[in-house]
Amino acid sequence: MAHWPGGEVVVPNEILSQHEHANSIESAADKAFEKAKKRLRLWMRGGPHRLTGWHWILRDRDRAALRRICIEYADYVLGDAHAVWCRWKKHRKERGLDLYEEPRALRRWLGSDQQEAFAMWAYVWARKDAHLQQLVADSRRRFEHRREAFFRHAAIRVATEFSSITVDDYKISEMKELPEITLPGDIPRDRAQHNAQAAAPGRFREILREVMGPRCEGVNREKRERGTCQGENIRTSIDIETDEATKGMAAE
Repeated sequence: MAHWPGGEVVVPNEILSQHEHANSIESAADKAFEKAKKRLRLWMRGGPHRLTGWHWILRDRDRAALRRICIEYADYVLGDAHAVWCRWKKHRKERGLDLYEEPRALRRWLGSDQQEAFAMWAYVWARKDAHLQQLVADSRRRFEHRREAFFRHAAIRVATEFSSITVDDYKISEMKELPEITLPGDIPRDRAQHNAQAAAPGRFREILREVMGPRCEGVNREKRERGTCQGENIRTSIDIETDEATKGMAAE
């Protein structure tokens, strides 16, 4: 993420793994969400209200609205869905089982008709989805806090070691337009892109400038490689000078 002759700053794997953990939870929740939309669509075919366009439910606000509808429907059919949920939760936890289950198993447990079993499934899915979404948000928040703390500690270390540094003055908005990173055979490097996003080198540059102030100077990479920047000669490889002289570092 950042390197210079004799040193570098790399986000540890134990911090990046937290970001991957949040993504894995989100992926599982999204798969269950797609199955839930399909089941709801099939269920409503047999009723008087045929809703279409379930695939358009992509925003978090719409997803939360769907969870609320499922809970309200369960209250309408079961009377007090929360009371049934508490009994179900106690039953599953005593056996060490997951709280989410398919309608067929819920129907056996309830000993009721198909409508009540479906209403209970809708309630269980809504509670499970809300729980997973909260887990994702909490995990990402912890990841960001750990990454920020690591960045600030590294920036302080750099500030105490060097009297002045130069960093690439690139723009994140322009990097979005660059060609996609590929491997031989035009296979997208999803892993590399994922790690680059999680490492957020642009954020480290911001913290470095906050910590060092005017001692941290931005330099255009293309001009630096050509050796010119506002009429001044810029060295492509910045050497670390003696203690009496100005020390330099290139951070990327």
